[in-house]
Amino acid sequence: MRISGPASAVWIPLHGPICVSTRDAEYVMQPGELAVTDADTWTCATAGRGDIWIGLAAEPGAWSRFLQNCPRSVIADPTLLPERHGASPELRRQADRLAQASSEGAAEAAVHALIESIVELQNPMAAMIARCPGRTYRRRLRTFLSLQRVRRYMASNCHREIDTAMLAKLAHYSPAWFIRVFHKTYVETPHAFLTNQRMLRAHELVRGSELAIAEIAQATGFGDRSSFSRLFRRRFGVPAAVVRRWRDRQAPDVRDGAWEGANPA
Repeated sequence: MRISGPASAVWIPLHGPICVSTRDAEYVMQPGELAVTDADTWTCATAGRGDIWIGLAAEPGAWSRFLQNCPRSVIADPTLLPERHGASPELRRQADRLAQASSEGAAEAAVHALIESIVELQNPMAAMIARCPGRTYRRRLRTFLSLQRVRRYMASNCHREIDTAMLAKLAHYSPAWFIRVFHKTYVETPHAFLTNQRMLRAHELVRGSELAIAEIAQATGFGDRSSFSRLFRRRFGVPAAVVRRWRDRQAPDVRDGAWEGANPA
């Protein structure tokens, strides 16, 4: 599916992954994830044969009109904001119901239920917008969307060498001002965000690839295995070798610290 005009879209893989590409990022989404893309010059989503996914696209004005009547939104001048989210089991069930309703020609109620759940996911972003510099909401929103584009670039290219000067240029800021605005908005530094993205990517590779741990350290932008191992254990609470040992035993997913009661021995 390719969107060539100014349209915001929601992408939800249901069975099998999908690859979403925009002007400034490309990423593979797995079931259990959800992405909102903004009204870019183009957006493209591709999936394998037999994979099932949902894409909802509309012009920004149409989304705004639709969301005006959404009682759950706390964002001023409500609209969809570009971001990747985790999709809860309930949200995935809503997406499944929408897919079924679409095939039966009765999708309106299912669309409303799904969008309301997405709005709730996006509500915390209102506080981020409020922390952006700017005298008016419009200016703060413009700053936030610029920072979101930089974050998408960082997440999509976390395996590459990325310096602050490059990121600041993408945001049209000086390096010092970029770090200050980024930290104020997201309550973390660009370096901390980049490191976390590398850790999440490393976790995926440890669980889903046959690369050696040292190779994964190199593939995710870490200079040596010792620093990688230390950061991995600090982030997830267990060594990478333990995650690999447990990956074929239906181990709990440690991305959210869900290792309580697990016995890796």
